[in-house]
Amino acid sequence: MPCESMQSSATTYYNEIASEIRSGISFEREEYQKKINGLKAALCALVNELKKLEKYDEFIKTASENSDFHLSSFIEEHTKEDEQRIIDSFNDYLSTLSKHEKSMLKQIFKIGE
Repeated sequence: MPCESMQSSATTYYNEIASEIRSGISFEREEYQKKINGLKAALCALVNELKKLEKYDEFIKTASENSDFHLSSFIEEHTKEDEQRIIDSFNDYLSTLSKHEKSMLKQIFKIGE
């Protein structure tokens, strides 16, 4: 089953990172962050697929009952981080536009009518 495979992959990936940390191997911060981001992306992909299959609520309930890890809290925090990253990126983009271009965007998206 694809979800089991993805979960197994994410678990293996997590265990590899945890093992490396426990064994005292030092990571450069950037390399470590890339591994963390990869794990977060895998969890996010799993959650998105579960939502498409309308299995998310069942999965969260079962995971909470069988684990001390509260996946729902992680997903909520991850969603907030994604939203903030998108807002920041959009604001950065908007700061590069002229007044005319901003006006055009408002017309395109029917803002302020």
